Amino acid sequence: MAAGQTIASTPAHPEGLAANVELSAINAALIPYHRAQIHQFVEAVINDQRPAVTGNDATNALRILLAIYSSARTGTPVRFAEFPSGVPTATDEVVARLGQTIAVS
Repeated sequence: MAAGQTIASTPAHPEGLAANVELSAINAALIPYHRAQIHQFVEAVINDQRPAVTGNDATNALRILLAIYSSARTGTPVRFAEFPSGVPTATDEVVARLGQTIAVS
């Protein structure tokens, strides 16, 4: 963004897109995709192939989400590089937020 430019504070949604959709509706719409991803993963394991979505892919997605949450919480931009590249640190933050513990072997 160039100096002097501002970000619009009024949300703009593409025509035909419903704003403020219930999270349960979003999750329900994703179920077929989650099933397909799990099926593909199981097939990859059975056939000794690389899954379409790897652990590194999932870790990067988690890092992006954590950056988004941090930015929303602080109101400041968060550079992706500021987040740790190691899985345990990112996982520890998520687990702490959920109030759970995970045994790592």
